[in-house]
Amino acid sequence: MGFQFWKQTAALAAASFLALAIGGEALAWESTKVYYNNQGQLQYAVDSDANRIVDFSYAGYHRGERDIPDSSAISPVLNVSPVTGDNTTALQQALNTVAAWPLNANGIRGVVLLAAGDYPVHGTLRINASGVILKGAGFDDDPALNTVLRRPLLTTTNKNPVLVAGGNLSSNWSGGDTPQNRRDITSSIVSVCNRSFTVASTAGLAAGDNIIIKHPSTQAWIDSVGGGGTAGDPSWTVDSLPLVFNRYITGISGNTVTIDAPLTNKLNRSLSQSYLYKYDRAGLLTEIGVENLQITIDTASPTSENHAEDALVFNTVEDSWVNRVKVKHFVNKGIVLQTSSRVTVQNSYSVEPHSKDEGGRRYNFGVESGQLNLFVNNLAQQGRHSYFGNGATWDSGNVFLDNTAKDSYDVSEPHRKWGHGFLYDNHKELDLRGTNKIVLGLYNRGDYGTSHGWSAANSVLWNCDVGKGKAIIEHPPTAENYAIGCKGNISGTGGPFRSVIPTTTGFIEGTGQTQLSIPSLYRVQLAERLGYTYPAVADAFVRAGSFSATNYGSAASMELKNSDNSKYDRDIYLKLDYTGYSRGQIGKAYLMFYVDYSEPKQPLSFYGLANDNWSEDTITWDTAPSAAGAIVTGTVEVSATGWYSVDVTDYIKSQTDKMASFKVTDRSQANVLARISSKESTAYGKPFLVISPQ
Repeated sequence: MGFQFWKQTAALAAASFLALAIGGEALAWESTKVYYNNQGQLQYAVDSDANRIVDFSYAGYHRGERDIPDSSAISPVLNVSPVTGDNTTALQQALNTVAAWPLNANGIRGVVLLAAGDYPVHGTLRINASGVILKGAGFDDDPALNTVLRRPLLTTTNKNPVLVAGGNLSSNWSGGDTPQNRRDITSSIVSVCNRSFTVASTAGLAAGDNIIIKHPSTQAWIDSVGGGGTAGDPSWTVDSLPLVFNRYITGISGNTVTIDAPLTNKLNRSLSQSYLYKYDRAGLLTEIGVENLQITIDTASPTSENHAEDALVFNTVEDSWVNRVKVKHFVNKGIVLQTSSRVTVQNSYSVEPHSKDEGGRRYNFGVESGQLNLFVNNLAQQGRHSYFGNGATWDSGNVFLDNTAKDSYDVSEPHRKWGHGFLYDNHKELDLRGTNKIVLGLYNRGDYGTSHGWSAANSVLWNCDVGKGKAIIEHPPTAENYAIGCKGNISGTGGPFRSVIPTTTGFIEGTGQTQLSIPSLYRVQLAERLGYTYPAVADAFVRAGSFSATNYGSAASMELKNSDNSKYDRDIYLKLDYTGYSRGQIGKAYLMFYVDYSEPKQPLSFYGLANDNWSEDTITWDTAPSAAGAIVTGTVEVSATGWYSVDVTDYIKSQTDKMASFKVTDRSQANVLARISSKESTAYGKPFLVISPQ
């Protein structure tokens, strides 16, 4: 299964949009829980329990604030080729050599660059130092062109992972949690998404400190969540499931501490005395990259289990990445992040697991005590839990973006015991094994496993497509779960323990909508937080006929019409300046615009122009720039007032001067009128561009 296959798979998953958009995805429906206000700013609804949708934009490498390093531009490099027989020693020596090199200003030591070839690895490779990048020649199957780390089928079975990157600890960030190091949090309530709170004392604390926030699992807290909702199993026990947050202090004012990323669960002092402590970071490694290679495990058969259980493990790692890695034939976990935070896993495959179809197997991508991690544009195949969290209350703030699960056996989910603040954004299911199985779950798992109970809280499915499967969204005590703008069978009534434990439906809206005004929650949150939104610098409409020489550049509302009599035609022109965008990568770009008047079902077509040499003060029908050579970026069917968006990624990437001009026209001759709010409007939002590096 090569990269071309993945491109074909992604194209199949996106096919449902093609009837709606030409060259770009056309979107229009707005959620009531998070939406753009009239001025183009994100707004969040808060429920009666002070719950709201989390700001997920802090997930990923350096909180999404930096691009993953370009390893092709990094030096020094240690070149390695395969040797005859077991390559474990030779590869480990290469990793150790680079681990001894000094760190540069960006925390990188260098690259171990593996030539194409087959590398039998009998043992476990370990990246034991920060700043080491392990890179191959490619991740497809042919070793003549790609780098394949292969665990052979040995006479003496080795079930250990093929590659472990990181500190090889399972501390759950406990280092430094001593009585003398604790500072009690004195705020009575710290609500979901808050970043500030008061403490008993800030002595010894400073901006930049890495802290751990801990909300112990007292009996009062356990009672507040119904004992965990464990059905026939024992209830959760005191001190077994603390809510834990790995954060940094960004500011101190008096006894108020502000942290770098919001909390994903409420801290209630009446239920538990929360506290913070300075994390000692023992064994923690950073700036580790694994890129452009394959890890495959030889097996006796597709259902055998006498081979390596896990392929690639990151353990006690921060600000690191996996890019273009394929793993095959594992029993348990394909790519897993353990006690790790702010790691990005992208453009990778976890496919063809070889094991029985039973519990504890076929976990393709996920976290075990993972926080603020980002999984983007990956493919999981034949998984029982394709995209998962399995670290209970230690899991939070993890984002799964633009991922595909193919041939799923079971459900992607926070798996057990109150994983909180998970986002599945634009997740797609293809070729389900069976019909109407649960493939996405934010729900109660009762006595599955060992007292799994409530597995998810304050978690979101956004614009997901469950295909032939179904998603179950249930309301946990003290918190909420959401499914917004998803496609397929989305329900709150089909949970496996609904008849045993009193449960209610979580928040579900917009099921089946094909035109979401916010196409990706993570991307628009990230763009707004980092300032990657760019308002129109010029906009105007032009009118044909006797008005062809008239300029309308100062109008607060821009008119659009295509009449059966061309003298009544009106087009709109927009210009946007994004020269302030300094990131090297553009993942997605959306053009946002507010319709302040519309007659029903008017299709608006957007053309990306080659000519930016026009002024809103002088443009008329007669002088408007030519559409010759224009890129058709998308079509939006306007049917009501509100915010709309269109995907203009390819056009924005093509504009090397970072200036974008659009012509908006109606090609239908429907003889209907729409009006788009202009930058001169004081009542409604101005057109603006959203750019996400992911």
